[in-house]
Amino acid sequence: MALLNIDNVTEPFDLECALSYMRKNGEFIRCKTAEQDFYMYLEEIKRPAIKNGKRQLVTTETVWAFNQWGSTTLTLNISELFQDCFYLMRFDENGQPDWSDPRETTESEVADERISNA
Repeated sequence: MALLNIDNVTEPFDLECALSYMRKNGEFIRCKTAEQDFYMYLEEIKRPAIKNGKRQLVTTETVWAFNQWGSTTLTLNISELFQDCFYLMRFDENGQPDWSDPRETTESEVADERISNA
């Protein structure tokens, strides 16, 4: 797994990019819409199974989604997942999720970049 170059990430992004970032880089991804706010990560597990008539280990993927209170997200509005509503999950210096609005962070970073480039 390689670290994602966050300078090349345009936020918000779509579900396809979110899954790619999780698979390739192990990123935690946040979904923020008007109705939903959770972060998710991809877990791969090797399990024994019979595949093509032989017993072998197969890799299965599970995407876990957690809300601000640390519990799993039980319901998802699937139609919202087709929007560009995904962000890289930010964490504080103690490793705790930063639940501040990512849209405000992205807008302030763009404003700061404009000022520094002026």
